[in-house]
Amino acid sequence: MMIKPIPSLDSAALQQQLHSPLPTLVLYTRDHCIWCDRQLPLLERLAMQRRDSLHVVQVNLQQNPEATLSADVRTTPCLALFRDGRLLMLKAGLQRPQALEVFVDYYLSEGALSLVS
Repeated sequence: MMIKPIPSLDSAALQQQLHSPLPTLVLYTRDHCIWCDRQLPLLERLAMQRRDSLHVVQVNLQQNPEATLSADVRTTPCLALFRDGRLLMLKAGLQRPQALEVFVDYYLSEGALSLVS
């Protein structure tokens, strides 16, 4: 199966996406961010592997500065995991593939969800 690019959303589309029935992993980026560019292929692979259980999207903060209202984003790349419109995890910096999977698995586990309920 071919890996698809991660959709880029504006602030309005992001707000709708955050209330999706599936959890949403958001990559916050900026123009000319080398680390953001390096994070994208890893997230594209994760999105393909988890396409039935997780939405993965990206938001460019230079084009959508108000998007930081959904999470306290101070640097890029920054990953935020949302479920039912609530922020579960915020992770700044380039993440390795194994770390991404561990974070997603942990924060979507039933035990972790009971902590944020």
